[in-house]
Amino acid sequence: MSRRLRKLKRKIARGALGNPSRIWLQHALAILTVLGLAVATYFFNGLAIERAKLASDGMNTSNAQLLHAQETIALVENWPAPTDPDARELRQAVQKLLAATEKSRNQLSRVSHEDGDTHEMFDELSERIEAFAALAMAVPGLSVGDAMETQERIQDIYWNGGLRTEMIAASAAFARIVEEEANHLLRLRDALLIASALIILAEAVFVFWPAQYTVKYTIRRLQRQKKVLQASRRRLKLANEQLEHMLTHDQLTGLPNRSALARFIEKATQSDATTELHMFLVGLDGFKDVNDTAGHDIGDRLLVKVAHILQTSVNDEDFVARVGGDEFVLVCYETPDSVLDRIKSVLSRPIVISGRRLKVRASIGFLAVDGSTQKPMDILAEAEVAMLLAKSEGGDCARLHLQSMRHDRSDFQKLQYELRDAIQTGQIEPWFQPQFSLQNGLLHGAEVLARWNHPERGLIMPVMLFKAAENAGLIVELDHAVWRAALQQAKRWQDRHLWTPRISLNAAPETLADPNFIERFLFSLNRSGLAEDQVLIEVLETTLIKSSSDMAAINIDQLAECGIGLELDDFGTGYAALSKVAQLPITGLKLDRSLVAPLPDPTADSVARAVLALAAELGLHVVAEGIEHSTQATHLAARGCQIGQGFGFGKPMAPDAFGKWLEKHANRPSEFAFQKSATSRRA
Repeated sequence: MSRRLRKLKRKIARGALGNPSRIWLQHALAILTVLGLAVATYFFNGLAIERAKLASDGMNTSNAQLLHAQETIALVENWPAPTDPDARELRQAVQKLLAATEKSRNQLSRVSHEDGDTHEMFDELSERIEAFAALAMAVPGLSVGDAMETQERIQDIYWNGGLRTEMIAASAAFARIVEEEANHLLRLRDALLIASALIILAEAVFVFWPAQYTVKYTIRRLQRQKKVLQASRRRLKLANEQLEHMLTHDQLTGLPNRSALARFIEKATQSDATTELHMFLVGLDGFKDVNDTAGHDIGDRLLVKVAHILQTSVNDEDFVARVGGDEFVLVCYETPDSVLDRIKSVLSRPIVISGRRLKVRASIGFLAVDGSTQKPMDILAEAEVAMLLAKSEGGDCARLHLQSMRHDRSDFQKLQYELRDAIQTGQIEPWFQPQFSLQNGLLHGAEVLARWNHPERGLIMPVMLFKAAENAGLIVELDHAVWRAALQQAKRWQDRHLWTPRISLNAAPETLADPNFIERFLFSLNRSGLAEDQVLIEVLETTLIKSSSDMAAINIDQLAECGIGLELDDFGTGYAALSKVAQLPITGLKLDRSLVAPLPDPTADSVARAVLALAAELGLHVVAEGIEHSTQATHLAARGCQIGQGFGFGKPMAPDAFGKWLEKHANRPSEFAFQKSATSRRA
């Protein structure tokens, strides 16, 4: 058998050498083989490069997941934000995270078909991200307490629950796939180069240049892809650095935020426990009025100016952060007296913005930092308690946090929890303060004021009541509860023929912006049996003129269409443009007590006359608040003011007490009216 095989080989060789056409055929076959190798090289290299690009895109998508997750954490941590009241940015961040997750899974299925562990890891990660996103999307709809608890759960899932680690592992998995594809490409290239070199040795003239060109072209494409990957890594690194800065710094002022503050306190207390640190929480007084009257742009620029001023007032080793809308924190190594003197000094000078001279007043709460026994956020909370105490005492002052305030804070939190039950069980009472006609001295109406008769604490002061309602998110429910009780009580007096009531109800800005406001109010009014012209709604000047809520404007217009009178409350304190007053659907003005108290001072009299002249020109009635002396009532009546209200006529009274008061005074002129009439006769 071996002898026959050798004879066959010799015969084939002689035939090939003896026939030149067969030599050409061999050359042609060699050329076709080389061309086939070149085409195969191009095809397989292109395929490998495409798959490597897919894997690279997957790695970028996986990294985008991480960025969107961190963005979601940052937005959830700062909720609610003055710059994002409808949570649009939070929802967009969550949607981007979910879209990146779905895209990552699709890219993985196109790149890696055999790695079951990788697919399983990505499936589990997708489920965890969806759960994480669901929690984040739920935050805007929760109460303050539930929102804070959910924020902690989200942070725990991300930082301690392994979600961040798994997302980084997903990015690493894509990176591994990229490396494997690149190695496969290099092995394929080497195999093709060896085959091409063998053919070049046999047919160098015909195949050398095409093979060399193909190899060089492939290498250039790989080098370009390598540069693209390197540029992508550099951009990703820069994006991570920028995101880290965003997570730890306030975007408006550039100051560190709460997260950075917590890190600084932990580091400072751990590195040197012997040095005493002090925290100062600076809250600007009346900053909301600046936004309402001058605009948010001026308000933002004021915050930036204050941030710069506070930074320049401390030493290099001290720390300044912005922790709230108008709240700043200073952590200093100096004694409290020296720091407080410096803060008061730098803030005492007016700040000029766009030609406006703004006077800055601040309430400050401060305490010594004890990082060994307290968490940074607990220290900040205690500083806030002291700051709120300073604000409650009139502002523009500093208060040291005392241990007794801890009990006050927990007591206030308990009060918030009790308020919801109080509203449902009828503990919130409507009190009535009479309003008299300054022209004939007869009872004109009454303003309804909310009071809480707590079963254990007794009568809760209005400031504490409304502060608790605001913190607990119960302002709207509080207003409606007081209104229902006041309307029903007024109807009972009318049924007894004791008084034909005309009552004024105070509406908070949150209540006016409630989409269900009109429906709920008209239901209560119809159920009580009072007519529309027996009820007035008092609206703050800043709410009616400066309100940015479309819903509030719609509700106000609907009230006017229903025949409900509207009074502009505290007129003269909100810097309302007089040109806008004529455009509002109001029926009256309430002259603020700050303009009534100085009367008959000539300067105050000039302002009062101007307001009364404006009201007369527009056909509006005027209610003067805070009348305590007969001289004020007499003076206002002489100037044409129709209605007066204040302690001089009567203090706010509980329903039973006001009912008894009505029995004596409902149809009798007030004492002030007699004095006014006597004065007019003498004149």
